[in-house]
Amino acid sequence: MPGDFFGAIIPPLLYTAPRDHGEQIEMAEKDNHENLKERIGFHEDTMLPEREVLYSFLLDMMPDTIWMLDRDMKPLFVSPSSLKTLGYSPEERLRQHLSDMVTPETYARVVDRFKSEQKKEQEEEVDPDRIVTMDMEYYHREGHTVWLENRIRAIRDQDGQVIGLFGVSRDITERRRLEDMLRERIKELSLLQSVANFIESTDSLEKVFQKTVNEIHRGLSFPDCACARITLDGTVFQTANFRKTDKRIYTYITVRGERLGTLGDMLSLCNPCRDGNPVPRRGTGSDEGDREAPGQGRRAQAGRGATERKREKIPRAEHSR
Repeated sequence: MPGDFFGAIIPPLLYTAPRDHGEQIEMAEKDNHENLKERIGFHEDTMLPEREVLYSFLLDMMPDTIWMLDRDMKPLFVSPSSLKTLGYSPEERLRQHLSDMVTPETYARVVDRFKSEQKKEQEEEVDPDRIVTMDMEYYHREGHTVWLENRIRAIRDQDGQVIGLFGVSRDITERRRLEDMLRERIKELSLLQSVANFIESTDSLEKVFQKTVNEIHRGLSFPDCACARITLDGTVFQTANFRKTDKRIYTYITVRGERLGTLGDMLSLCNPCRDGNPVPRRGTGSDEGDREAPGQGRRAQAGRGATERKREKIPRAEHSR
């Protein structure tokens, strides 16, 4: 009888209801319990064991995506939620490789991270059941990218060797967007504080303007690709790398209603672009660690690039406990 197993997982409300509420409430709770079992599928004409019916229901209801990869980073299992999260059905995912699913930057980080994790296998105190957490940028079927947080564990054989990966992915795109906005606001406040300190210093007005122009472009999203210039009463103050480009941000300097000059930032476009936005050079003033600059990847470009990328295995290492 399915009720025995079901009752062990979700105890019937009938058994916990106060007895003084009467037979009518008791019967309603029993009906609710039966309706829930019917919704899960226990009353359907199926040959599946009751445990499999429950597991299938939980997978369908779970908003996070559960997946398994083999050593070649080829999917063995993907739960149904991948369709809602990324627009790809589990059947489609099983025909893809991890390098087809994520951006090149993310794929490179994944390979590097698991190489380093395999080196840890030589340490005596390493936990073979440790969980690795990685933020990864995936392609959505509609062309944009989605950030997923992945909590990953190794699947091991009887000898303790890694034979695959098990993971749970959660959509954190909105969280990362808010984090990016917060970082931008912090940069702006830091810039304003720096300019205030320049003004309060004993430096000449010319030095204050030069220090300000050297600092102000750091408040942009791509400071490594920007330069700045202040023009005031015909006097020009600019960064050493200044050059005019067709991408600029500027405002007028107005004192008591009189326009005296301009303050502007130029994007030098000295680096490759992603969807029209310059990508900062790696390792130059970034405060985000492993995280890439936010971008909107193109699925078509990914398809062309996937065949050119080397599909690396998780390196095999001797396991020690």
